[in-house]
Amino acid sequence: MKKFMILLLVLSLFIGAVASVGAQDSDEDVYYMIGGNLGHPWWKQHFEGIEVAAEWLGINVEIVGPPPTDGIALEQIKLFEEIVAKPNTAGIMMIGFDVTLIPEVSKQAMAAGIPFIQFNGDLIDKSARHAFVGTGDFAFGESAAQLVLDRYPDGAKIGVVAFISAQQHRDRLNGFRTTLEESGRAYEFLEPVDDRASMDGAYNGALNLIEANPDMDIIYSGDAFAEGVANAVNDMGLTDSIDVVGGDRADSLLQDIKDGTVMGTIAQDTFAEGFFGVLYMYVARQGLVSQEGGRLALPDTSITQSFTITAETVDFFLGVEPDKPTLPAGTDGAYYMIGGNLGHPWWKQHFEGIEAAANWLGINVEIVGPPPTDGIALEQIKLLEEIVAKPDTKGILMIGFDVTLIPEVSKQAMAAGIPFIQFNGDLIDRSARHAFVGTGDFAFGESAAQLVLDRYPDGAKIGVVAFISAQQHRDRLNGFRTTLEASGRDYQFLEPVDDRASMDGAYNGALNLIEANPDMDIIYSGDAFAEGVANAVNDMGLVDSIDVVGGDRADSLLQDIKEGTVMGTIAQDTFAEGFFGVTFMYVAAEGIVAREGGRIALPNTVITKSFTITADTVDFFLEG
Repeated sequence: MKKFMILLLVLSLFIGAVASVGAQDSDEDVYYMIGGNLGHPWWKQHFEGIEVAAEWLGINVEIVGPPPTDGIALEQIKLFEEIVAKPNTAGIMMIGFDVTLIPEVSKQAMAAGIPFIQFNGDLIDKSARHAFVGTGDFAFGESAAQLVLDRYPDGAKIGVVAFISAQQHRDRLNGFRTTLEESGRAYEFLEPVDDRASMDGAYNGALNLIEANPDMDIIYSGDAFAEGVANAVNDMGLTDSIDVVGGDRADSLLQDIKDGTVMGTIAQDTFAEGFFGVLYMYVARQGLVSQEGGRLALPDTSITQSFTITAETVDFFLGVEPDKPTLPAGTDGAYYMIGGNLGHPWWKQHFEGIEAAANWLGINVEIVGPPPTDGIALEQIKLLEEIVAKPDTKGILMIGFDVTLIPEVSKQAMAAGIPFIQFNGDLIDRSARHAFVGTGDFAFGESAAQLVLDRYPDGAKIGVVAFISAQQHRDRLNGFRTTLEASGRDYQFLEPVDDRASMDGAYNGALNLIEANPDMDIIYSGDAFAEGVANAVNDMGLVDSIDVVGGDRADSLLQDIKEGTVMGTIAQDTFAEGFFGVTFMYVAAEGIVAREGGRIALPNTVITKSFTITADTVDFFLEG
C-alpha cells in the first residue's frame, strides 16, 4: 500500500542494474533523479539515458517528482529535502522548476558529501552544484529563430507561450528574440504567456493569445508543451495562418510536424542529459575524480547537442526506437591521446586523469606526441594520419597545436567510425569532432584579469608572452584584455610575444620584451611556460618591479608563487580533461551512447573548471 501511495503522490521509477564496471559502496545505496510531471512524453529519452547508464554502471537510480500543479516547484524542494536526509542517498541529479529555490538545499547535500548534478536548466548560483549538464539554451533559441528567419525573412508578428517562469526557458526566449531583433527585420513580439509547464496551460494560454491577436503569424513555444499550442491553433481553425515553433521531440509532436500543423521543433539531446547526469554522480560518489583536498574534478558545464526537426527531416525521428546498446564485456584495440612536448610538467595531471579512467574502464590508452620544435603542429597531423590508418584504433583524444590543420584528418577518423574528442582548445570547425572537453578560455582570461585588477586597481603597463599562435591562448588573452579594458582604467598593452610553446621561447621572449620595456608592471603568460617568463624577470633583477601572471600548476611554478617571484596563476583542471576525454571515447566506441541513425549522444562542449592560485592558497596545492 505504501508503494502505491508513492506512485500516486510522486511518480517514481526504480531502475536496477544487471551489469557493472565498478562496485558500489553498498547495495542499499540509491542515486536519485528529481524531476516533475513525469508522465509527460518529454521524459522518454531522459529515462532511456538514465536506464542505460544505470545498467552499465551497475547502480540503482530512483526517478521521482511531483505531479503538474501550481505548487510543483515547492513540492520538488520538499521532496529534495527528504532525499538529502536519507542515509543511503548516493547522489542527486535534478531539474528545477524554480532554480532560485534549489541552492539552500543543494548546498546541504554537497556539505553532506552527496554529489549534486543540476540538469537541463542551470542554477544562477553555480556554487550550489557540482556540475551542470544540459542544452545551451541561448543557442537553442538561436536555432528556433533561424526557422522563423527562413520562413518569414521580411518580418512577422510573434506570440510566445512557454514555461517562462523557469530560467532556462527565459534564456531560450532571449536567444530567440535577440537573434530576430538583431536581424534588423520587422519582427514584432507580443507579451509572453507562461504555460506553467502543463499541456492545459499551453492550450489555454494559446487560445487567449489568439483571441486577442488573431493576426499573429507565429507562436513560439520552445518547450515540451508545443503540442498544446498546436491544438489551440487547430481548434481555432487557423492552422494555415499561424505557424507554431516547438521545443520537443515527442512522437505526437513529430506527427504534428509531419501533418503540417507545427512548422518545426528544436529537440534537445535529453538522452545525453540523463546518461551523463548519472555518470557524473557515479564517478563522484566512487571517488574516481577526487583530487586535492577532496575536490571533485567534475566538468563545470556540459552542453549537450540540440537539433532542428522540420517536415524534411521528421521521418528520420518519427517512430524510431534506437536499438538498446549492447553493454561491453571487455574491449580490444587501442585508444590514443595525441599531444606534444610530453616531457613538460604541465602534462602531469592530464596523465593522472587518463590513467585513472583507463584503469577504471579496463582499456589501453597510448599517449603519443612529437617533441617541441617549430614543426610540432605538422608533426602532430602526420601522427594523427598514421593513427587513423591503424586497423585497431578505437578512439582518439587530441590537443592541437594548430587547430586549423586538424579537421581534414579528424573528419576521416569520424567517417571511419573512430570517436574523435578534441581537448584543451576547441576546433573552429566543430563538426570535425564528436565532443570537446577543456577550459573555458575566455573565462580563464577573465580570472587572470581579476588578479591584475586587485593588484593594480589604477592601471598598469602590461606585456604578454604566451602561445598566441594557438586559438585557445588567443581566447584567453581576449578574455584578459577585454576585462581590463572594460574596467575603464588605465591599462596599457604592449605587442604580444609568441612563446611557441616552449620554455626557451618564453624565456627569450620575456628577455627581449623587458629590454625594450623595462618600465613594465606585469607580464601575462597564461600558459604552461610562465616559469620561463619568471626566470627571465629574475635574471634581469626585476622581481620587485615586474609581476608575472601564469597559467599552470607545475610544482616549480607553485614554488615561484610561494617565493614571490610569480604573482599568481590560473590553473586548469587538466585531470578532468584527461579523465573525461578517455571516458567519452570509450562510451562512444563501445556503442553505449549510440542513438538513432548511428548518432553519438556525447555532450557537444564540456567546460572544465579553472581556479586561481596565489601566495594565500599555494600551500594547499603544493601539498596536494
